[in-house]
Amino acid sequence: MFKYSIAIVFFALLTGCGGGSGTGSSAQNEADSNNNGVGSTPSNDSTVGTTSELKTSSDFDFSNNQNLSLDIQLAQFSDERVMVNVCLPQASSPDQVAMDSPAIDYSQCLYKATITHGELQVPLTLAKHNHLLILELRAYSDLSTKTTYQWQPTDGSYWVVR
Repeated sequence: MFKYSIAIVFFALLTGCGGGSGTGSSAQNEADSNNNGVGSTPSNDSTVGTTSELKTSSDFDFSNNQNLSLDIQLAQFSDERVMVNVCLPQASSPDQVAMDSPAIDYSQCLYKATITHGELQVPLTLAKHNHLLILELRAYSDLSTKTTYQWQPTDGSYWVVR
């Protein structure tokens, strides 16, 4: 008896949801035939049918990344070992970042290293939606003191810190 009641519910739902492969309601078909093209928008001849027909310019590469060259040359750290962190700020969206003194998110660093002569040149790749990077420098002689710098996409693809 239980099997039959499941089958009845199943067929009732299938029938109620359409279940067939009709072409549409007759009311819609009548409205289309009565329209006779009056008030309809003209068709665009540049409409494509498949994605293989899409055209883009040759410089468009579907990339979501941007390249950044970081060049550090700091004379005040020329005789010290310095910890370098290049990280994103702590926030779930760029609107929530306090631009004057954002907190660094150490779990989202693009680059971590130690430099010994106050110089570093490194290429970085980051997502285009990242609108702020923070460079933090800490000398090993005094880890409690940090020096920070900020980069934004409007600063260009070459970040020079002197």
